[in-house]
Amino acid sequence: MSQERLVGLVTTSIDMQNTDIENIIILNLNEKLDDNLFEVYTDGSKIAVCVVSSVCILKEEIQIEIFSFKLDSHNTVFQAELTALGDAAVAVKTNNKINIFIDSRSFIDALRSHRTNSKFINSIKEKFCLAEGLVGLTWEGAHVRFPGNELADHFAKLACIDGKIMDIPLPYSFVKFQLNKKNDGGVE
Repeated sequence: MSQERLVGLVTTSIDMQNTDIENIIILNLNEKLDDNLFEVYTDGSKIAVCVVSSVCILKEEIQIEIFSFKLDSHNTVFQAELTALGDAAVAVKTNNKINIFIDSRSFIDALRSHRTNSKFINSIKEKFCLAEGLVGLTWEGAHVRFPGNELADHFAKLACIDGKIMDIPLPYSFVKFQLNKKNDGGVE
């Protein structure tokens, strides 16, 4: 299994021949750590009008800690999954190494992207920068039934009923839609 490594760098606003590059965050992520202490599984889902996320921390397949959150119904599944990833990165305590397993490659691609204008994505990337060298991030296909993924999915569903409310910014697309709707004289 290849161990992809990217150089860690955080910078803001560099003018290169009238091209403004802002918010460059390049992560130093291993695909998987061999000497990890914990396995972490995440899930972000939308069930009816309920947007939820969960983080399940396991040690040798034994539940150590579970976090379940309920987001605003206008948040996206993408935001829910990224929120779970950020919470997983913060879960690194006392320099313990963890492997985070997720079921969508698009989230890894978003984190590895060299440039994004999204403050939300950059805030998640910053959490991973703080946990540099302590986190491995691995994609496991959603169609394959891994017990940890099933557990994260289960607790995400339960978050609709009793998840802790998490307030994250609404997606730009929703805000833009609402503004356009208001300007067009539409009624909510």
